[in-house]
Amino acid sequence: MPSSLQAATGKERRPSPTDHCQMIRIIVDELRKSEAYPTRKMEQAFEERGRLIIDFFKTKPTNDAKKVLGTHAEEEVAALFIELLMAHFKEKTEDIIFQTEETASAANIERTLDLAESPQLIILGMADSLSSKDMLRSY
Repeated sequence: MPSSLQAATGKERRPSPTDHCQMIRIIVDELRKSEAYPTRKMEQAFEERGRLIIDFFKTKPTNDAKKVLGTHAEEEVAALFIELLMAHFKEKTEDIIFQTEETASAANIERTLDLAESPQLIILGMADSLSSKDMLRSY
């Protein structure tokens, strides 16, 4: 892992877009060592680890976490834990998540929209909040 990425995470700061991309590559490469298609593993990890994070914020809620808790049904683990982490680290939704029309294709999105340099979760459909169902359909 690059030293600049280690320094950013150690100081609880957002890594640079280049370091962020490198971090994602490292994680995906590690996942692919044990699973050719890591999506299934990620879904399992979201369920298992996500519940741990949700339980932590339920037992020790911060003011930001209190605003997010209760906004999703219990089965919306992935969406809830991502929103909790975003609230805790004071991340803006639009910096990480991009919502677009449900019928948009990847080529159409890349061609017509101005996307940030850092990776974003692209969610098809315009929803008031995240849902695990939407996230699983994302690119």
